[in-house]
Amino acid sequence: MVKSNPPRLLFIYANQFGYHTDSYKYCEYLQDSFEIIYICFDQGFERLDLPNVRVLYLPYNTGRIKRLFHFYSFLISFTWKEKIDILFTVQFKYCFIIGLLARARIKILDYRSGDLSSNVLRRKWNNISMRFDALFFSNISVISIGLRDILKLNKLKTLILPLGADIISGKQRSFERMDLLYVGTLSLRNIYQTIEGVELFLSKHPELLKLFSYTIIGFGSVEDEVNIKVLIKRLGLNDSVHFVGRKKYSDLRVYFDVCNIGITYVPITPYYE
Repeated sequence: MVKSNPPRLLFIYANQFGYHTDSYKYCEYLQDSFEIIYICFDQGFERLDLPNVRVLYLPYNTGRIKRLFHFYSFLISFTWKEKIDILFTVQFKYCFIIGLLARARIKILDYRSGDLSSNVLRRKWNNISMRFDALFFSNISVISIGLRDILKLNKLKTLILPLGADIISGKQRSFERMDLLYVGTLSLRNIYQTIEGVELFLSKHPELLKLFSYTIIGFGSVEDEVNIKVLIKRLGLNDSVHFVGRKKYSDLRVYFDVCNIGITYVPITPYYE
């Protein structure tokens, strides 16, 4: 009996493979059931591999307009030359072009976030643009019911696909110390406020100074990262607060093993709620 080939699944996302956790984990869990191809930019980070995932890298440092044109022309041409059963793309700017021109039996558009601009008009316009993208895809997945409703996506073709999580560290914790850990984006999250909170807390409890640490892992704009570094220095917290920057998912365990308190922090605004 001839064994049938697995369906071909094409992932499309601009961020370099392995540095967007959701899509990386999709590939990891699906690699034994599909023939997976992943198209992304080479942003100069260390290249990560999964045994059964073929990653196609496109040059990033070519100028914005040329970069986008090359990206779209390459992937559209690729889908017309190669037989693709399922196309899955995380939503990004102008991705309606993929839904309109790329060729695949099933096309899925995934939403992980709405627009997070503090400007009401810009936020509304960008959310309308995101909703427009959905018109060109046969299937939609979205992180939450709330985001689906904000974007006014078609309920009949939208699947709720929430976040999941692996157990990164199973180490037993003790709490003689307070070792805090934040892992996530720095963009539009006001993470600097958590550092100000640490300074306020330690000023009221100086006896805990040698029993306290706060590690921040993540990346954002150059301005975000510089502001965090400057604030740590200005508040005299170099011995207590450590900004690590960008780390691969596979590098996180050592930090989870050491720290015992996880920090989540988002601005309390309607578009985050």
